Amino acid sequence: MENWIFPLTLISGIGLFIISTATLSANLLSEIDHLLKEAVDNQLLLEKKMKQMGLLNRCLAGLYLSAACFALAGLVGGSELTSMQLAVTMSHGLLILGTLLLCLCLGALIVYALRAVQIKQQQFSEKINRIH
Repeated sequence: MENWIFPLTLISGIGLFIISTATLSANLLSEIDHLLKEAVDNQLLLEKKMKQMGLLNRCLAGLYLSAACFALAGLVGGSELTSMQLAVTMSHGLLILGTLLLCLCLGALIVYALRAVQIKQQQFSEKINRIH
């Protein structure tokens, strides 16, 4: 019966990642919208930001799947299946899958953060060059 509680405790942590990633996504969407309204002729910048948006959306999907795996692992781990060994095996498999998805998404979010800084630096450099 103790197999159910651990995966469920991880869901709240994933929820925080989901909230922060959704906030990043909303802010990036707002920034893209602002750039489009400015009619600044910088196709490369917009393409980079659109790729960043795609990366964030994939991360969100992965985080949702990871939370679902942990929820299912908790459900299976706490169920009274006829074959307890099967329940433990399924629970561990879902836990491993959820953890792998979470690690992949966190790695992608690190890539996003590094690229976001580079893109912002490029934006500032271009703005400074236009002023001079």
